[in-house]
Amino acid sequence: MGYTGKYVKKTVLVTGKSSLVGRRMGDDGQQMSSDIHIYRWFSCFLKITKELEDNKTIFELNGKKYPIKIDRSHSWFTKIDVNSFPKDIKLIQFQTKGISTQIKKFFDDYFWKEYRNLFQEPKSFIVKEKDKVNTNLYDLIAVPKHFSFKERQYDFRNLYKNIKQPISKGRSKTNTRHRADIVIENARDLVLKRLFHTIRLELSREEEIKKTKKKLTGFDICNEVRFITLGIPKIEVTTVKTFDRYKKTNKSQIESLQRATYRDIKWGKYLILNLCKGHFPIYDKII
Repeated sequence: MGYTGKYVKKTVLVTGKSSLVGRRMGDDGQQMSSDIHIYRWFSCFLKITKELEDNKTIFELNGKKYPIKIDRSHSWFTKIDVNSFPKDIKLIQFQTKGISTQIKKFFDDYFWKEYRNLFQEPKSFIVKEKDKVNTNLYDLIAVPKHFSFKERQYDFRNLYKNIKQPISKGRSKTNTRHRADIVIENARDLVLKRLFHTIRLELSREEEIKKTKKKLTGFDICNEVRFITLGIPKIEVTTVKTFDRYKKTNKSQIESLQRATYRDIKWGKYLILNLCKGHFPIYDKII
């Protein structure tokens, strides 16, 4: 999906997709509250959550057991029919080759076409019948029809420049300036990408071990994730011979990466459990 057009940000006319507003505007003028990458990871996490639910998976964390069950009474899941997700697409898989094709098939070819409207902000339009306008979402402004674009632009600036704008002091989950049906805030693309691939590999690791008979550790997962997300070549264990034995020379680096991977596995599980309740992306605790 491309993003084009002209947009007003504060009092500056912004053009093209290099601007924040421009990136989030579709060819049809519909605007998203977050970048499209965030919705892609939202859909991917929701898909693997549904796969886990179908498999009756239970997470064991901090000495407690948490069955994976999506709360279908939550407003998100009364609008998104998770039971209709394509069953021929599987995102929980250890194989990296072809995963991007599966993600594209699910998000581009299905999810975004089906549910894009849930993530769109209210759109400007010409009022034909004022009684049908939701004044909780829209301001009604009368503009002389004979005005040129520049005259309208000038009038709008003068009209709004003296209106006191609300000061942002941090927003809670329920206090947001956005008005889409599903609003996702405070999300970071690279973090979600890293967590998605980490938990995807971890959830399919045991099956891969049975299939290949190879020992796969957190370090192997870390190597794969770093390569997928950052394009960093895989780290090899280096050793030197001392007397009659070999000693790892990059042991501390490997242990550090393993700890980070185990942390990300836990965060990925937290994120999935919170998503079941309609919270995304919260991954540092279970709500």
